[in-house]
Amino acid sequence: MELNESMYVRTKYGITQYKKYETTMGKLLCIPVKDGSNGIFADVEDIIGEPSYDLLDLLEVGDVIAIKEDIDKFSQVFILGIHEQELLKEIKSKLESGKLILDGILTKEQFEREAYKL
Repeated sequence: MELNESMYVRTKYGITQYKKYETTMGKLLCIPVKDGSNGIFADVEDIIGEPSYDLLDLLEVGDVIAIKEDIDKFSQVFILGIHEQELLKEIKSKLESGKLILDGILTKEQFEREAYKL
């Protein structure tokens, strides 16, 4: 797996954008995609799947996404759980065509880790 600047990576902590390798600590420093916080540290072993320059490549069945639909200067945000492969393909197609705008991603790993278990 080759990791380059600005690639998106999926970790057990969520999807982040790779910025630099912190050799003194032996950890990857990944900066969250949307905010400018100090970032999160993740070991190479924490990376799930292949990194990509395209954020849509990292979406998987089980993720929860916020998508926005802009209609005549009005926007509506939908929260949607991706529960099957066919739905994932359809959403990716609409995102690539510009019919929908990706507003946020909660990965299945984040959901499983943070969910209140009953």
